Amino acid sequence: MKSQVLLLMLIAASASAQGDSARDLTIEVAKTVLYLTDNPDYSRLASVANQVPRAASRNFGFGVFVGDIVAVNGKPARGTYVARTANISLGANAQGGVGIADIITNAFLETLVLEITSAEAASPGILVGSGFTGGPSPAGTADSGTSWNVSIQGGTGAFLGVTGQLAIQAIVPARGASATEDPSMRRTRDGGSSRFWIRLSR
Repeated sequence: MKSQVLLLMLIAASASAQGDSARDLTIEVAKTVLYLTDNPDYSRLASVANQVPRAASRNFGFGVFVGDIVAVNGKPARGTYVARTANISLGANAQGGVGIADIITNAFLETLVLEITSAEAASPGILVGSGFTGGPSPAGTADSGTSWNVSIQGGTGAFLGVTGQLAIQAIVPARGASATEDPSMRRTRDGGSSRFWIRLSR
């Protein structure tokens, strides 16, 4: 694990230092759950021991994704994926709860954090991104099977000064849960899985 963390630090440092060059990462995430803020009673958040399905999604609804990083560039790894998200439906001919706009999207507007750790829970830093997690990916992403349109806006530690973009190559949808569900039980229950493709540059 220590050698894997060192590899990540070297990749990040290389991408930051070489200007026009870019370095690719694939980060695999498992046991992902979307906790939807669907109950106005603040005292009930994260309090119910049983599995609690989320309410139906609505435009402008908010939630939090949590998942476990299990591999980086095909090598076993540890860490956490956390994202704050809002459901966004927009269209040029909007009707019935869809926002009027020049773009067409039915996606999550997401701010995400990826933190890879060693077995001793030491962290080389975090990567931070933001964008639409739905619809086609922009030019310059992986050649096949990608979606999402997310920018990597920076990071800390070994990733300080790095920018880039992120897309998804494969995904099993996250399990949807009410934010009243106790998240300490997340790993004992079903969850989604995904493979993030990240191109880092300066």
